[in-house]
Amino acid sequence: MNIRMKITLLSVCLLIVGAGRNASADSLENGSGTEGGVAEEAASADSDVSAQAKAAFAEATDLYVNGKYEEAAQKFNEAYRLKPAWKLLYNIGQAEAASKRLGLAIEAFEKYLTEGGDEIPVDRRDEVLKEVERLRQIVGAVDLKAPDGYGVYVDGVARGITPLLGKMRISASKEHVIELRDGDIALDSKTVLVAGQEVIVVTLGSGLAAKTSTSVGSAVVTTHQLSPEQMNERQRRKLLRQSKVFKIVGWSALGVGGGLVLISLVGLGESKSQKEKNDEAFDDCAGNQTCETEVEKDIADQEMLRDGSIGLLVLGAAAMIASPFILKASKKKKRRAEALQTAVVPVLSPHFGGVSISASF
Repeated sequence: MNIRMKITLLSVCLLIVGAGRNASADSLENGSGTEGGVAEEAASADSDVSAQAKAAFAEATDLYVNGKYEEAAQKFNEAYRLKPAWKLLYNIGQAEAASKRLGLAIEAFEKYLTEGGDEIPVDRRDEVLKEVERLRQIVGAVDLKAPDGYGVYVDGVARGITPLLGKMRISASKEHVIELRDGDIALDSKTVLVAGQEVIVVTLGSGLAAKTSTSVGSAVVTTHQLSPEQMNERQRRKLLRQSKVFKIVGWSALGVGGGLVLISLVGLGESKSQKEKNDEAFDDCAGNQTCETEVEKDIADQEMLRDGSIGLLVLGAAAMIASPFILKASKKKKRRAEALQTAVVPVLSPHFGGVSISASF
C-alpha cells in the first residue's frame, strides 16, 4: 500500500468518526436529524417553560412561608408539570401535609422516593422512613367503585379518572366529600369518614354508563394514576434500558477507541519511516529540480499522514478514556434498578423537623 492510499484510508476513518460524532450530537440535541431552525425554536420554547416553572416555584415558596399551604401546593404542582424535577415532589408533599391533605402528601412523597431513587441523600431517606408507622395510623383509604371514564374529586381536588389504579388515601377522623364528575358537572357524591388504617368501599355513579374519554374539568390534578408498585416497576425498567444502552456505548467506545489508536500508531510509524526516506532522497537530489519537486510531494504526503494519524490518536484516546465512566454509569443504573426491584415503597409522614424547599430546573 503506497503512502497516498494510506492517507486516503485515514481520511475515510476521520470522516466516518466525524460523521458519527455529528449524528450522535444531532440525536442528543434535537431528538433526530431535524433542521437547525427547529432546534432553535425548541430551545426557545424550553427556555420559556423553564422561566415559567421558576416563577411558579418562587411563588409557591412565598406562599408556603406565609402559611398558605394549599395555594403553595398548587403552585409547586404547576412548577412540576412544567419541568418535572423529582426534588419538587418533596416540596409538594410538604405543602400538602401542612394543609392536612395527607392522602395527597403520601402520593407525592411516594413518587419522590420512586423517581429520586438512590440520588436521595441517605439522611433524608432515613428521616422519612422513621415516620412511616405514624402516618399509617392517621391515614385511611377508599376503594372506589365507579364506571370508567369519569373524573374523581376529593374535597374539590381532582384525584384522577376512573378506573383508579389502587386505593385513594385520605386523612382519618375527618369527613371527606368524594365526587364523580363529567368535566365540571358533578354527577354523584358521598361523604365518608375513615379511621386510621381503615379501608372502605365507596360506590358512585351506579346508573351511569362507562365513557371512553373524559376530562377532569378546570381543576388541577395533583396526583398520578400509577400505584407505587407500578411506578417502581416503570422506573426499574427505564433504568435497565438505560444501563443496557450505556453498557453498549461504553464497550463500543473502548473497542473503537482502541482500534483508532492502533491505526494511528501504525500511521505514525509509517510516517516516521517515510520521513527518513524523504530526507535521504532530498540529499541525493543534489540540486536536481525535478527530483526535489518529486521529493517535496512525498514530504507533503508524509506530513498529511502524520497529521491524520495524530487526529485518530486523539479521537481514539478520548473514546478509551470516556469508556470507563460510561460503563460505571451503566453499573450505577443497574444497581438502582435492582434496588427498586426489592424495595418497599413507604408511606411517609408529613411531620418533618424543619422546612426544606428545593428544586432544580
